Amino acid sequence: MDDIIMYIVVAAVIAVVAILVVVLAMRSKKAKQAPAEPAKPAPATPAAPESYVPSAPQTPAVGAQAPVVTAPRPPEPEEDEDEEPAPVPVTTLPRPPAPVEKPAPAPVTTLPRPPAPAAAIPEPAPAPAPAVKDITPPAPPKDISPAAPAPRDISAPAPAAGGVERYAKKISLIGDGGVGKTSLINRFVQGMFDDKYIHTIGTNVKKKVIMLPDEKAEVNLMIWDLQGQRNDPYIFSHMYKSEGAIVVCDVTRDNTFNAMPEWIAILERELKLKVPLILVGNKADLVDEMVVSKDQVEYMATKYNANAIMTSAKTGDNVEAAFVALAKKIIGKK
Repeated sequence: MDDIIMYIVVAAVIAVVAILVVVLAMRSKKAKQAPAEPAKPAPATPAAPESYVPSAPQTPAVGAQAPVVTAPRPPEPEEDEDEEPAPVPVTTLPRPPAPVEKPAPAPVTTLPRPPAPAAAIPEPAPAPAPAVKDITPPAPPKDISPAAPAPRDISAPAPAAGGVERYAKKISLIGDGGVGKTSLINRFVQGMFDDKYIHTIGTNVKKKVIMLPDEKAEVNLMIWDLQGQRNDPYIFSHMYKSEGAIVVCDVTRDNTFNAMPEWIAILERELKLKVPLILVGNKADLVDEMVVSKDQVEYMATKYNANAIMTSAKTGDNVEAAFVALAKKIIGKK
């Protein structure tokens, strides 16, 4: 706004100066075109009086005309044709100050107008809350073998011909991973051994019927091979209704032997009672690598009123003896 006012003032001053110049020029032109006025005669200078002797006045004649004295006309001054008219004085107006240039304003970046908000989308109805998962331990799988009767109290065995009593018992093999639980079961049930280690995932159930002639009993063992992970609660639920257990350690790894008390505590906590136990030191054939002795296994067994047996799933030594000893303890014959 200040720049515009300054430009208007400067333009007005320039216009005034132009008008004055035009007026002065017109006056000068008129002065040249006007005729020169005749110069006025200079007054005659009276001559000096001479000696004058008055004479008798002459009486003019009647009818005579008085003389007319004509004064000489002064010469006109000569005009100088080459003389130029006096210049008209030109009044010089002060030059207006130069406008101060202001820095150009910074360019204004025009942001794009935000798009119009989309029509409100109705919020979906909240999903129903997920059902609370039942964490009750699952019931053990139902025995589908037609020959095996349902588990019953050992005080009332099923009668059999010839005075032989029949039993169906669930037992669990527990211990750290890699101690040979699956190999012991395969040796006992199928009479075979595989050097390839196969990690048990979850549980593996197998059955075998054994005869106890001296006890006149037939025991159908349902053997649960449990994964060797002490921190997996899912495994603990499969100990449900176990009537006995074989706790296995690897005699070449003392950490598996030291973990046996923890496994026994987990079993008794899940069952809420104490059951017959057999403590097994497996891989007894690896004599050169053995770090857990038979005396150590037997000493630990005395703390739990259990039997201690050194076995080898590879050679089969004492494998069947361990299962038979547990079966006798369960039916209360030994």
